[in-house]
Amino acid sequence: MLPPWLIKTAIGQALKPENQKRILLCVGGIICALLLLVAVILQPLSFLTGENITTDFDITASAAYKEIYPVYEEYITELLEVLNQKAEDVKEQHKKWIKEYERDPQTGERVEAGGHWEYPDVEVITPEPPLAALFAWLSQNNEDILKARRYQVNAQEIKDFFNSIYEFEVTGSDMSYTVAAHFLTDTEIAEKYYPESEASRDLFAQSIALINDFLAAAGYVQIGGELNLSASAVETLTKIYNAFIEQGYSKAAAAGACGNIQQECNFNYTLGPPAYGIIQWTGSRFKALQKHAIENNYNSWNVLEAQIEFMFHELNGTYQSRLSSYSSKYADAAQYKDIQDPREAAFVFCAVYEGCEYNPDKGWGKPQGSTVGPDGKRWQQLEYRQNYAEKIYNAFSGGNSSMGQVANGSSSEKLAALFPSGLPNSSAAADRYMERIPIEVWDGSKKVTKYVTLHRALKEDIQEIFSEIAAAHIPLKSVSGYSWRGMNNGGSGSRSHHSYGVALDIDPDFNPSGKYSRNPVGVKPDISCYYYKYPWQPKVSTLSISPESVIVRAFENHGWVWGAKWGTVSRPTRGPYDPGYHDFMHFSFTGH
Repeated sequence: MLPPWLIKTAIGQALKPENQKRILLCVGGIICALLLLVAVILQPLSFLTGENITTDFDITASAAYKEIYPVYEEYITELLEVLNQKAEDVKEQHKKWIKEYERDPQTGERVEAGGHWEYPDVEVITPEPPLAALFAWLSQNNEDILKARRYQVNAQEIKDFFNSIYEFEVTGSDMSYTVAAHFLTDTEIAEKYYPESEASRDLFAQSIALINDFLAAAGYVQIGGELNLSASAVETLTKIYNAFIEQGYSKAAAAGACGNIQQECNFNYTLGPPAYGIIQWTGSRFKALQKHAIENNYNSWNVLEAQIEFMFHELNGTYQSRLSSYSSKYADAAQYKDIQDPREAAFVFCAVYEGCEYNPDKGWGKPQGSTVGPDGKRWQQLEYRQNYAEKIYNAFSGGNSSMGQVANGSSSEKLAALFPSGLPNSSAAADRYMERIPIEVWDGSKKVTKYVTLHRALKEDIQEIFSEIAAAHIPLKSVSGYSWRGMNNGGSGSRSHHSYGVALDIDPDFNPSGKYSRNPVGVKPDISCYYYKYPWQPKVSTLSISPESVIVRAFENHGWVWGAKWGTVSRPTRGPYDPGYHDFMHFSFTGH
């Protein structure tokens, strides 16, 4: 402790007018030094304040995003595989042995006759790792992550980060379960990585908010379930894809080309330099693009229509012969436009038209993401290009459902779209979503109007389906839909999807529901049948639904599933003529 005389002397000196200015300067210097120290400590995240980034900044066009997002997609795919394996474990853990009985032919008594394993319904939720949190976390080591013209991605670092912030979550009971990856919230991530610094946690939260603003400003949307693009990129993708279709290309060939274009420019057709446009043209090819634009009265090379025209000029000219050769050799198609597999199309387009081979001996390309193709050569980001192509193909092959891309989703995604506030837990709650829908039906001699009650969002779908069936003069007697009840097929404790107005039954008397140990045609199901009056005889009775029927085709074109094709744990897909459980009367929008 300082002696009183020293404190008194110091105060006296401080109060002298000639010393006050010096003290203020000293205190000001100390404060500035402290602020500088704080700035240095927080510098790794300072770029995310948005400094030097304009309001029209498109994060999806940044070099970092283009390198990071394919790894993000790859991680989701890998995690889905882990979750699917977890689902199989849950099925094994909770399976039940169902005893079967038969009548003793001599005594007439009911006796046990073996049994079978009943497996629970396990839904896997597609994981959604926090993308904005990833960008904020990566910024610790690279303050220019969003502004950099080039970015070197570390795939394992990204995957390790995500693996550190999730845990498995299994919910449900009895014969219905859900498996998911539960990720930490942004606040929990901040507390995990910055436990000692409240200032760092606050700045981390601000960084995430800013990145989310950038994503929202870019119109960040999702099509086809898993393909994330900005609104402007979706518009560009659609124009390019439709141009291929109009030129006579198959859907797979169009998707294969678009998968490559997504990898090249993420559908930013004004991208450049050092390479330019949707194909990232360089050198003499870029000069030819510029010449084409001028000769065809476009203001510049960076007009999308000019680039699409020039692309087809090249595809139909210089590259046509080699495209045909590769298509014949590696995709079983005489021409590129006839390829039926989007992944094969993505490879051919990559190898021939993009020509992005990785060959370190010749100084071609870079190793990141390079994959060996069926021709034995390594091609840059081939796996990414093929994944994009497959997702684009699925996005544009969703059939005719009025539910749009939701028709391509999982059961849980469809139910979430139909019930945004959560599934109803009573008939009174479900009733609010239902509508008695008029449908056209052919009664054997003329079209008549019947009614079926279903979720009102499916009205357009169901009316189109039954109009197609009636136009083909397929006779129907009975159609039933919404019914608040449990499952009739032994799924104790599980609610039938009839309860949600997403399933219906057609002529149950002639389309039984049950388990068969042999070909089901013309025979009664095993003793474990759930509804049976007459056998299923599609070649005998016009009221038994045939696999080749307009009925099946109409429903499947709108994203519905026929209960005769339900699979099992050991056999995910099954034909209607195979042994096993079949619900021939049943069609469902959710596949249940």
